[in-house]
Amino acid sequence: MLKLKHWMVMGLMSFGLLSACGFQPRGQQHALTSELSPELDKVSFRGLDYYSRFAATLRHTLTAYHIDSIKEARQASAIIHISDLHRGSELLSVDARGKVQEYLYYYRLNFKVLNADGKVLLKPQPLAIERDLLDRGDITLSRRNESDRIFKEMEQKLADLIILRLQTL
Repeated sequence: MLKLKHWMVMGLMSFGLLSACGFQPRGQQHALTSELSPELDKVSFRGLDYYSRFAATLRHTLTAYHIDSIKEARQASAIIHISDLHRGSELLSVDARGKVQEYLYYYRLNFKVLNADGKVLLKPQPLAIERDLLDRGDITLSRRNESDRIFKEMEQKLADLIILRLQTL
């Protein structure tokens, strides 16, 4: 019984120390914890299909920072101009029989931010993310699902990187 009380006291003390030092369990967190510039109150996109999956991810991320994304550029206080958006894959390695062993997935874009008057708020910023995927054999459906998951994660990471860059305004 004494050992049980001892372990409970030690557990509570450990918990207290961890919470006192600012420790927080890992979970879904955004790249930033503060709000963005009021100049970015309402943003619109150029060079990006408003209804694409990446645009939806970017809109969702902006909403987390209290920024409205609108379709009409003339009503926006800022415009995020996205150019050179490329998403794809390349072969990285093959075995002696010519069978693919590894793929490289990439997502690249450039973006800049303009205010409503066309003044550049953020100069062109290149962003690129790459991930590799090992081919596990004849499991085509699994590889397709895995590659789709990788691209979704890359889109979220790009949206977070855009937010990080917007933090500088």
